[in-house]
Amino acid sequence: MSQNIVIENTLYSLLLYWLIKTPKNTVYILDSTIDSKVVKNIKKDNLVFVFDSKFNKNLLYRLFRVYIYEKLRLKLFLLINRVKTLDIYGNDDLISFDIFRKERYSILEDGIVNYNFTCRIKDNFFYNYIRGYRYGKPYGLSIRCKKIYLTGVKDIPKEIESKVDIIDLKYLWDKKSIDEKEYILKLFDIDRDFLKDLTSRDTILLTQPISEDLLCTEDEKIEIYSKIIKEYGAKNLIIKVHPREQTNYRKYFQDALIIYKPFPSELFMLLNIKFKRAVTLFSTAVYSFGKDTKVVWKGTTVHPSLVKTRGVL
Repeated sequence: MSQNIVIENTLYSLLLYWLIKTPKNTVYILDSTIDSKVVKNIKKDNLVFVFDSKFNKNLLYRLFRVYIYEKLRLKLFLLINRVKTLDIYGNDDLISFDIFRKERYSILEDGIVNYNFTCRIKDNFFYNYIRGYRYGKPYGLSIRCKKIYLTGVKDIPKEIESKVDIIDLKYLWDKKSIDEKEYILKLFDIDRDFLKDLTSRDTILLTQPISEDLLCTEDEKIEIYSKIIKEYGAKNLIIKVHPREQTNYRKYFQDALIIYKPFPSELFMLLNIKFKRAVTLFSTAVYSFGKDTKVVWKGTTVHPSLVKTRGVL
């Protein structure tokens, strides 16, 4: 069975693929961090493999479970289902991408990392060997990478500029039929009535999984967002929770309108839902709201733990 293959770990990158191509007739290799509701919806019309890459501090366990067991399980899945690749799309930094590194592929934008990836590349021979980087490093530096789809929110690194294809999400969305748009919304488990309820407040805060990614503790995360929310007032605020977060924001910020539904923030812009301001620490999703929305970029300097783990952004 010859089909496109998508290897991803974010809802945003999945949206990009669905805008560039189509959600159906695709083999999806999705990270276990993707919301289970979205995975279930995708499975209705496609083959889906969930790659379990949960972090474990035990290096030997992680080496066996993720780098060996999960890869073997993925190879067996492809063999049993007789999957033969047409085109590969995704994030080439993922461990689940390793078995496809000898194939030609295209990268889907995953956020600010696509513009500032040098800090993520490890200069470790053993690590690079087990990841199969003999064709080149990730983020489009490999000779096997043929195209990189970016929105151009920041300057394009010179190392990859010859492969970059700048895309306009709104243009691609508008080209879709009504049925195609509704299908994409259903994949994210949302309906238009839900989105209409969001127009009552003019400020949106996009949170990030900074405690889940071990950039700070859970208490430090609440401390960071408490200061931001106090600045703008909870009663005038929508909190859009990142899909990978486990934090119970309703426990701490009862007056705010909190959205846990799993969909990328770019859908607000695609559906013409506008806000006076969009606030974030360092999520590039704020740039999707359009020129009429004031972007408030707090950066990592709001707390020493973030500076220590991510540097100054």
